[in-house]
Amino acid sequence: MKKVIRYQCEWCGKEFRTPDRHMCKWRPEVHNCLSCAYRGAFVKGEPARQVDFGEWEEGVANSFMCHCKECFDDPKSSTGQGGWNDFPSAACSVNEKELGSGKPICCRDWKMVPGYKGKKTYCEVESKRHIASPLLLSAEELLSRTDEDLAESRKKLIESDPKYWGNPFEH
Repeated sequence: MKKVIRYQCEWCGKEFRTPDRHMCKWRPEVHNCLSCAYRGAFVKGEPARQVDFGEWEEGVANSFMCHCKECFDDPKSSTGQGGWNDFPSAACSVNEKELGSGKPICCRDWKMVPGYKGKKTYCEVESKRHIASPLLLSAEELLSRTDEDLAESRKKLIESDPKYWGNPFEH
């Protein structure tokens, strides 16, 4: 048997044979949505579609809802969800391909999630987001609350307007 040396990325946990070649998208230095405290839910975009023979309409890329100052809408907005835009503004929109590249995005409103540990923190936030759904909360807000508190807030929201939200407990 011969000795084998591997290097493990501290942000995603992947192992490599050579150090310093991996451009990890989970690194906080890239200032992207994955490590941002203002990151909201993932929004699935629309693919490009053909509108006429030979002409294509530009699609909307997959991205995250952003809860930063740049994307904050008027609190009296018609959404009734604390004033957050349903989709990120053009200034804040970062698509899925940009996130996956591991290249710096350098959002000016970026703020690291407290206690960020890479992919582990992202998974923790998304599991809490599942409990809180349909509440629109940032990553920082989700991590600061207990699962029981999120479930209670979710229940109150659904009970406040059962015609709009339906009854998820029936299924």
